[in-house]
Amino acid sequence: MENLENEMKRTIWERQSGMCALTGKKFEDFSDLSEADFISLKEGGSQTEDNTVMVWKLQELPKGNLHRYNFPYANFSSYSDEDKAEEIKSEIMIAVDLSNTSEDWRETRSLIKDLTTTLNSIGIPISYKNELRDLLRTALENVDKRQSEEAARNKEIWQKNYEMLKEKIVEAVEFSKTAEIFKEAREKLIAVQNEYKAHKVSHEHKNELEKLLHDAFEDLSQRQAVFHENFEMECIENYYKLKTVVANAIAKADETENFATARNTLIEAQKELKDKVLKRDQKDELFAEIRNKFDELREKFNEVRLTDEEIEANYQKVQEVVSEAVEFAENATQEQAMDARQKLIDAQGVIKEYRLPYSQKNELFAQIRKVFERINDMLAEEKEQFEAEALSNFSKMLAKIDVIIVEIENAIDFNQSAENLATVKAELRLLKLKREQRDKLFDRTRVAFNLLSKMREKYNKRRVEERTGKLDAKISNLEQKNARLLSLLEKDKEILTEQTEKLNNAENEQDKESAKQIVDIVNARIAEREESLKITTKRINDIKTEIEKIIKRENERKKARKKNKTDENKAKESKPTNAVSETGTPAEQKEAEIPVDQEKAETPVEQKEAESPAEQEKIEAPVGQKETPTAEQQVDNSNVNV
Repeated sequence: MENLENEMKRTIWERQSGMCALTGKKFEDFSDLSEADFISLKEGGSQTEDNTVMVWKLQELPKGNLHRYNFPYANFSSYSDEDKAEEIKSEIMIAVDLSNTSEDWRETRSLIKDLTTTLNSIGIPISYKNELRDLLRTALENVDKRQSEEAARNKEIWQKNYEMLKEKIVEAVEFSKTAEIFKEAREKLIAVQNEYKAHKVSHEHKNELEKLLHDAFEDLSQRQAVFHENFEMECIENYYKLKTVVANAIAKADETENFATARNTLIEAQKELKDKVLKRDQKDELFAEIRNKFDELREKFNEVRLTDEEIEANYQKVQEVVSEAVEFAENATQEQAMDARQKLIDAQGVIKEYRLPYSQKNELFAQIRKVFERINDMLAEEKEQFEAEALSNFSKMLAKIDVIIVEIENAIDFNQSAENLATVKAELRLLKLKREQRDKLFDRTRVAFNLLSKMREKYNKRRVEERTGKLDAKISNLEQKNARLLSLLEKDKEILTEQTEKLNNAENEQDKESAKQIVDIVNARIAEREESLKITTKRINDIKTEIEKIIKRENERKKARKKNKTDENKAKESKPTNAVSETGTPAEQKEAEIPVDQEKAETPVEQKEAESPAEQEKIEAPVGQKETPTAEQQVDNSNVNV
């Protein structure tokens, strides 16, 4: 209180007999009060003798509001025992009210304890003390009773939570133990783990449930690693076995002079390849060897002239198939038009399969071509109906996609929009649509997905910036706190040096004792501030680590999205440009052309091989499990492990 008049300071100094109102430390000379401070007990009140005290600067003041009873050496001019009792009673009644309403048990108990200590230290008649002690004792009993009641309620709730969670966790763990699709097992464990985190249980039950989940995740990861290792070994073993099978089939095909025998030998080897587990590059290599041998055989046997007997036998077989297909097509009804068309196409395949002279093949193709015109006319009416339905479906789906795009632009619900787009995409594969209509709708769907990705990216970026911004603000506040602590620490060390020197140079026991008290107090405060500095610094480092993790997770999400985009682009590039739409009536398809010069037999190897089981089902096959999620990834993309 720099504005306090010297007269008032002297009055207070004389009233307190030159002693600190809190500790009783003596200030011998009024002219030297550099270590004294004058404090008003009522903030904003007038600086008068009865609401101002003189205290030692180095002594910490009591926490909370300051009252006259806190200063035993203040010697207030009019402050009776009754005044003291009433003043502390008002504080005790606040504690009593809190004991009936507050749920912060620790804070309420601490307040009652502090008031009890203060009550025992002030000088008031024993009758007042006993009355006030009874109030504090009642308040403490209220806290104990209310906390016990809450604990009983929580115990019942926590027990129900435990029973419910344990049943679900055990079910998920048992499913995980026998699951062959590791992705499903992991998703089930993650789901029940998230449900566990949303409920409270006792500490004992918490440890039990966390151990169940942790062991299940560990077991699943180990089984997945073993499965992947076994898959690798099985692929290697199958590759070398099948390489021998393919080599033997090729050698046998080279030895025979019969094209059908050689062809069947290679087809059998090809079938065996399809049934075995292999990596994609291994399977491609072996299929390529068989395909190359088919090409060699075709060139070899095309140079060999057929005998008249072979020509006649082949012609009779093919003629029988063609006649049957033509007869069925000539008598087919509107409902049978599709079946008739397919029979004619199959008959064309039989003509291609058998080796026949050009004239005979041309004759057979002509028979099919003639009846094809009738079938196409029958399908014309169906085509008109198809086009009308396709136009209606196109308009309906286009409107639905546009509505989803508007929802995405307004950021209504990204997850729901993604589900709606997936539903639309699935519907597009099933509805009757023309190829160009389907392509336009798929293009529009891709536009919606791209917009959704950009909006999600923008949302995630803003969310990360908000989170990191808040954490940066915390760091700034903590660094300011550290700066203040360092400044105070330096001042304390200066005071310690000064007081240590006084202690060493003290000429009498009283001065030594006074200096020693100061040194002890300053040392304790230095230790406390150093500990606070250490805690604050650790908190700053923890927050920085948390920021790094947030940024790292966001970068990993960006990489994953970029990889998915790259994979989608590759898939688009590899898709044949002349692929037929997945649905549609036969009338929509291109009319079959009747080959004229088709003397070369086609083999099954010329068809595109089916993808390996590993690529058909990425969940079941290790190909989709090459990148086993790390513990850190399990924790974000969901905090997987406990």
